[in-house]
Amino acid sequence: GGIWIGYISATWPFGKLEVSPEQLRIAFEDLPFSSWKIERRFTHDEIEKIEIKKYLPIIGYGIRITPRDKSREDRYYFWYVSFRFEKLVNALKEFDWLK
Repeated sequence: GGIWIGYISATWPFGKLEVSPEQLRIAFEDLPFSSWKIERRFTHDEIEKIEIKKYLPIIGYGIRITPRDKSREDRYYFWYVSFRFEKLVNALKEFDWLK
């Protein structure tokens, strides 16, 4: 998917979101011509809320992650194609990240 961490963003396919019962990981990966990698890992206690955002049909569905620690970057977004977005939302609910 697409990703935005702090003031840095990248489009599909360079954003990655991994969800497990213990942690949520958001990262830039496989950027062309770069070994640069940024990732943030969160536990349940480190996240204040996760919001579903729907801006544009087909390409504008995503989530916004708001951390409890306000000293961290204030923007964490992950965008995903709308026809597979329900699968992402279901995974977040299954592991209790989204109520």
